[in-house]
Amino acid sequence: MREGAQQPIDQLTVGMSESLANLLTAPLLRRHGMRVGSWRVRSGISLRQQQEFLARRCDMLVTGSNTLEKHPGIEHHDVIDDPFVMIFPADHNGSIDPADVAERMPFVRYSLDTGMGQRIESQLTRMKLRLPNVIEVEIIHQQLTTVGMGIGWSITSLLCLAALPQLMPQLRVEPLPRGRFARRIQVVARMGELGDLPARPLRWRAKPC
Repeated sequence: MREGAQQPIDQLTVGMSESLANLLTAPLLRRHGMRVGSWRVRSGISLRQQQEFLARRCDMLVTGSNTLEKHPGIEHHDVIDDPFVMIFPADHNGSIDPADVAERMPFVRYSLDTGMGQRIESQLTRMKLRLPNVIEVEIIHQQLTTVGMGIGWSITSLLCLAALPQLMPQLRVEPLPRGRFARRIQVVARMGELGDLPARPLRWRAKPC
């Protein structure tokens, strides 16, 4: 009714991961700020945000997790594919084959409580890589700084790197030599509740490299 009368949505709570919030909060507000009377932008672990969404405490998600795709009454709008890459300390000059590197330095595992962590772990299983759980972190800054300080190596996504460009000089970034994969970033909302806003907020092309 508000959209038909060209009135702003009264209030909107948007959930994003930390890396996406760093990149997209300001562009989202700049592009569509006038369409909503009161914005609440939340960043955090995607699986917890999905629980908030299903409990109707969050209206819209920007997420790389696909666990809500089978829920009825939910609309999904693709934004971009976000490839995963390997990261090493900047001075690493040895092999970049995951199996070889795993024998020489610990793998910095992204939390399995996150959608991204689960996606990475699933791909490692497909690649038949069993990596000891020596270091597990929960936020991107922890992951990148731990690798940058030479403590280990890891797998992250290009958008995560783009969210913290100041750390790039500390890292060596390489594509996976085999088993390449990506996550699909989507806008998720309850069907028909927000008009055309979920389909339009992020007509955006990332240039993370």
